[in-house]
Amino acid sequence: RHDALFTRAEALVRLGRLEEAAVAEDAFLAAQPHSYDGLELRRETMKALHRWSDLAATCDAILEVQPRDAAVLKDLGFAHLSTGAFREALTAYEGALASASNDLEAWRGKRDALEGLKDSRQLVRACDSILAADPRDVATWRAKGQAHEALDQPEDALAAYDSAVRAEPKDLEAWRRRGGVLFRLERFPDALRSFEVATELAPSAEELWFERARCLLRLKRPADAAEVYDRAILLNSTDPRAWYGKGLALASLQRIEEAVSCYDHAIDLSPKDPRVWHSRGAALQWLGRHAEAVESFDRVLSLDPSNGTALVRKGDSLGATGRFDAALEAFDSALAITAKNPAAIRGRRESLERLGRLEDAYRAAVELSALSTSDPKAWVERARLARLIGRDKEALGAVNKAIGLAPENVEYLRLKAGVLGALRNPRGVVDVCDRLLEVNPRDAEALREKGIALEQLSDPEGALETFDRALNADPMDRKTWNAKGSLLTGRGRLPEALATFDHTLSLNPGDRFALSRKGSILIDLGRANDAMRCFEDGLLLDRANPDFLVGKARCLLALGKNEDAARCLDPVFEKDPNHYGALAVQGVALARAGRPADALLVLDRAILGDPENGGLQLDRGRVLVALERTGDAIGAFERAARLSPNRADAWRELGNARVRTNAFEGAIAAFDRALDADPKDRGAWSMKAFALERTGDWGGAAGAYDQALALDARNPATWNAKGLALVHLRRFDEANKAFDLALSIDPNYTAAADAKKLWEDRAAQAKVEAFARAVVQYERALHRPASKEEIFKECGVPLQLLDHVVEYVNEPAVIGVESLPPERLRRLEEESLAILRSPAGKDIRLSDVVGVLPDLDVSEAREVLGYLKGVRSLRLEADPSWHLDPLIRRALDLPKEAWTLRGLARELNIGP
Repeated sequence: RHDALFTRAEALVRLGRLEEAAVAEDAFLAAQPHSYDGLELRRETMKALHRWSDLAATCDAILEVQPRDAAVLKDLGFAHLSTGAFREALTAYEGALASASNDLEAWRGKRDALEGLKDSRQLVRACDSILAADPRDVATWRAKGQAHEALDQPEDALAAYDSAVRAEPKDLEAWRRRGGVLFRLERFPDALRSFEVATELAPSAEELWFERARCLLRLKRPADAAEVYDRAILLNSTDPRAWYGKGLALASLQRIEEAVSCYDHAIDLSPKDPRVWHSRGAALQWLGRHAEAVESFDRVLSLDPSNGTALVRKGDSLGATGRFDAALEAFDSALAITAKNPAAIRGRRESLERLGRLEDAYRAAVELSALSTSDPKAWVERARLARLIGRDKEALGAVNKAIGLAPENVEYLRLKAGVLGALRNPRGVVDVCDRLLEVNPRDAEALREKGIALEQLSDPEGALETFDRALNADPMDRKTWNAKGSLLTGRGRLPEALATFDHTLSLNPGDRFALSRKGSILIDLGRANDAMRCFEDGLLLDRANPDFLVGKARCLLALGKNEDAARCLDPVFEKDPNHYGALAVQGVALARAGRPADALLVLDRAILGDPENGGLQLDRGRVLVALERTGDAIGAFERAARLSPNRADAWRELGNARVRTNAFEGAIAAFDRALDADPKDRGAWSMKAFALERTGDWGGAAGAYDQALALDARNPATWNAKGLALVHLRRFDEANKAFDLALSIDPNYTAAADAKKLWEDRAAQAKVEAFARAVVQYERALHRPASKEEIFKECGVPLQLLDHVVEYVNEPAVIGVESLPPERLRRLEEESLAILRSPAGKDIRLSDVVGVLPDLDVSEAREVLGYLKGVRSLRLEADPSWHLDPLIRRALDLPKEAWTLRGLARELNIGP
């Protein structure tokens, strides 16, 4: 009966009636569970029926009988693969390979198990083993490529896919995966070629058309990309990705309206895709439809609240519609998500600026430049805002950073020129303008700014030439005409200046600056009536213009109409009762008219209205100087300096007043403050040098004169003063050069000629002193005076200097003891006492003094000898005071040869 069951099952298998066969096999195996033939038949049936669990159980039963049966192990592995039990499948295939190591089917099963386990390293090794036996195994090449991709080995993956398509040129998956690797490697032309082949192999595969379009977009071929997206839309018009992609392509082609239409199609199909809403908002921004753009970005944020880019875009559109507070809120929200978001910081800076919060805007610009250190625009914006809040030094540093990143950018160079001008660095302005002119020799703006800088550098001729070049480049530039007119005015060339401002007014009769300057020139030319007409013309344009009103008042003063002048200033004072300009002009006019007392009254009235105005205090001080009330003037200048600590002229006037009272230390401190405010103030440098001279600081004085000469090297008086300071410092060669320069500038400058004679005397004296030092050292070595012959022969003294040197060594300096300053008297007393207490003989020589006081120079030692001689020559009056009795008794006990001034001083320890 059992054999009949087996035969029946076997027959049913052959007939393909597998379900019935399975029933018969189960019945047979129930009777004979260990029948190898029955188990083999059941294995074949379960495999055909895809009953993987039963197949695995059957294989396990067979392996209990035949544990190394490779075929059964492979079926067991296949059963486990089919149920996703990859670890058990791997064990089965490894068992099969243990029995038959070259079994490709087992290797391929192991490959699939490793692929399921995502064990990429082992998978690569398994694939290599397969490909060594079958190099045209396409599936294995694909598996190897995927393993290399998982291991982030794109080049190896690409090589595997290349081998796959060589083995089977029509393998779609290999071409698709090859294209994906090439896209990630940014080899877009090659990736495009792979996807083109893939779409030829599977023209109805929508995903492949998407990948092909992506490559075209990266290759900046948006027109071709749009056509490819059209093909995808034909395949499936309900796929929002196709519409979205086409919208991106059309946006790249600047076909923005069409792009918006595509985005709208995509939104209809997928209303919750934030990417589409975002792209739609960006397109609407480009079209200037900012209100709609804000709505799109709001939809993005409703779907993705942490989308910082959408917040920034929303802020940009809000700012474009003038809603700066709302824009600022959007940018702050973006920064709350990502604190270092350059776009958000940039938008925040712009909003703060538009809201008038310049300090906050500047801080945002600083933050942005620190974050985007290689972005020149960030540095330029920082520089621009720094200028707006008066931080010109910081602006210079920022614009230098920008130029370092973009050295040829003309606008950055212009900005730097403006900053340097604000910092009163005309030399720097000239250098920057020269760079601009290298780019464009006819740059009228650069030429104008260079001319203004040259004027500040005291090069008026160069400035005029530069202005003329600018006007040749742009004869309609009123700013250049006005700058030229101002320069001519400052140089006292009033008729030429007048003609220049007239030319400005021919270009624009309403140019207020030109009208005001023309009127001022006419006043200075004594043409008060013509000036009056000029200011009246200005007042027709702007009746409340204080410049025109003050100018008219000056005209009336010039015409002797003082009351009318006062009434003319009434509109100014009505608008501003303490108008500094009007009061200052009135006060200065009175002072120039020889009425400093009246000017003082006007300025005092002005100060009552504005006691904190440093400029008014400064003008008051100047009037007090004219009244010779120097002490009061110092007080006024001190108040001016306190109220306006950054005004160089206030500190300079204070220094000048202190010099007049011989308060040189205080004057030096004031000049230092003036130079802190304006390092280019030549007058302050010169006066500081003068004050330093009076304190005996000749080195400091020479340095200050150097600074003054750096600002004006054509001033003979400064060269002469520097030379005198150098003479005192015994730097005779440098002093001679200074005197020569003074005379080369002005050959008739007698002060320099006289100073040069002094230099000759002092230089000759210095040579004598130098040889005297050698003679003193020689005498110290001999321990006796040197003869004239020895001085000539042994000390190398030139014959023409011999008598002078001998006299210098043997004759003390002439010292007026009774007229010595206290400090110098005290020093000479101390040094003389040291000599008297020394073991030197009766006849003290210069060598003795140098021996006792080695730190003294020969000239100082000679002064000590002169002091001793002067003291000996003094007429000493007897003092009968009883306090001297003990000293007299001690003196009488001394030998008579000790009864000399020197002996008494030494023996009785008399002196300081």
